[in-house]
Amino acid sequence: GMHHRNERNAIVQHGTMTLISAQALHGHGAWSEWCVCEDTELGLRLMQRGLSTVYVDQVFGRGLTPDGFAAYKKQRFRWAQGGMQILKAHCTSLLKSGTLSGGQRYHFLAGWLPWMGDALHLLFALAAIVWTVGAVVMPTVVTLPTLLFMLPLATFVLAKLVVGPVLYWRRVPCSVAEIVGASVAGMAVSHGIARGVIAGLVGRNARFEVTDKGAVAVRRAPIRAAIGAVREEALMLVLLVIAACLLAASAPVASATPIGLSSAGDRWLWIAMLALQALPYAAALVCMWLSMRPDARPAVAGAVVIDA
Repeated sequence: GMHHRNERNAIVQHGTMTLISAQALHGHGAWSEWCVCEDTELGLRLMQRGLSTVYVDQVFGRGLTPDGFAAYKKQRFRWAQGGMQILKAHCTSLLKSGTLSGGQRYHFLAGWLPWMGDALHLLFALAAIVWTVGAVVMPTVVTLPTLLFMLPLATFVLAKLVVGPVLYWRRVPCSVAEIVGASVAGMAVSHGIARGVIAGLVGRNARFEVTDKGAVAVRRAPIRAAIGAVREEALMLVLLVIAACLLAASAPVASATPIGLSSAGDRWLWIAMLALQALPYAAALVCMWLSMRPDARPAVAGAVVIDA
């Protein structure tokens, strides 16, 4: 991805190994203290001033990854929140032709689209729960809009379970187990990213929270604190499971969808959709459990680690 961006002068500037000209830094507004992804915001601003960015495919240093799942989730929350802060602040230049080229606008917006998909998944999951309760309580009034929910859910599942693993298989030298692990980890932070997107779009202020790294292992923290880090995901998982069980135990519900399924068919298809929507929340619990195992160790990564 960075190679492609480099060809179009659309690098997303971030990370420990970023090198910035002092003249460019001081001559074009310096760091923006209002943004929790200040490095990326500065890079976009420098592009708006006509300066160029370059990606050098060589390891100049190494950084630590987050110690455990709680830190990993917090990091992704900050990235999503900062991305939405940048989108709001630079909306005009990102959406209209002007100081940025078409390639630069495309790569910035396309990079944020998966995060917006995570936010939509959260909203659709909440709506599905409410809709299911309504269909069970008032079956003659509330119908299941299966087709309406199928399209965005299919897009989300395709991106998380198909596109990501295929890209890893084609471009990253890793084993099948590592590809599966990356897919699960990517789904596990979906809720944290969704909250970050909403916080960045709705909130006015943001606080930069440093990611725990080095030797601050999550497994040493109290179990209650670890569980607290995924309490929202656990709640969403429980609600989706309860909704599916209630619908399975209820009488067939009439459906307003035009896809030609019987009422019973629509009902079980909706239950399958609830199960798919529950996958990211189940993945979060699995990742938290894995990070708390006694044999878990903080990993050291190469130059692709982009958090300072």
